[in-house]
Amino acid sequence: HVIEYYLDLLHFMNLNPTAIEPKVYIDAARSAWADDFLKFKGINRDDYLIGVVPGGGVSWGKAVDIRRWAKEKFTQLADKIIDNFPVKMVIFGDKFELELCNSIVSGMKNKAVMIVGQTDLLQFVALLSKCNIVIANDGGPLHLSVGAGVKTVSLFGPVDERVYGQYPNNPDVHRIIKKDLSCRPCYDKFRMPPCQHDKRCLNDITVDEAFDAVKNLLRIKEHI
Repeated sequence: HVIEYYLDLLHFMNLNPTAIEPKVYIDAARSAWADDFLKFKGINRDDYLIGVVPGGGVSWGKAVDIRRWAKEKFTQLADKIIDNFPVKMVIFGDKFELELCNSIVSGMKNKAVMIVGQTDLLQFVALLSKCNIVIANDGGPLHLSVGAGVKTVSLFGPVDERVYGQYPNNPDVHRIIKKDLSCRPCYDKFRMPPCQHDKRCLNDITVDEAFDAVKNLLRIKEHI
């Protein structure tokens, strides 16, 4: 994993690092702010909250879509979860993802809260920490959710989940959905060739597969 790779550099300084779980620290003021912000949006502290981050990965620039699951599938997944479980749903994004998130929310038959471009980074993490589960593409919001101690369902395409996935990968807490195709992972040494397979690594992931991953993390008897 890339975390272990970077820690290994310390051996050149005669230091023997111990791999630990990444953690994001949220102060009490921001945690309280997040509670109040969600309450204003109609979400109470005892609601079972699922966050969906359909964007992310903006560091890839124009090639960012190659690592994002289809917005139509996010829409179908969000509706299916609400249809089957008493949960509330938040669609997260930054100001550059307004069109993407609005397309998902407007396409849903159920109600979801959209929080897009309304927070700074630490406020965003504070809101993520209030979620019971976060569903996200491979990218920064996924790892911020892990650091905030939230259960996650991730969708991995061209990037190797063994190197860049949730750390540590505990299936009781984090579920990774990916397709074992002969062409993936194609992202290597910060480079990726043009896709010759119509983004099958992500397009072949079904809504049912993602729903089953969420359902398994819900632990219905325990939480709902």
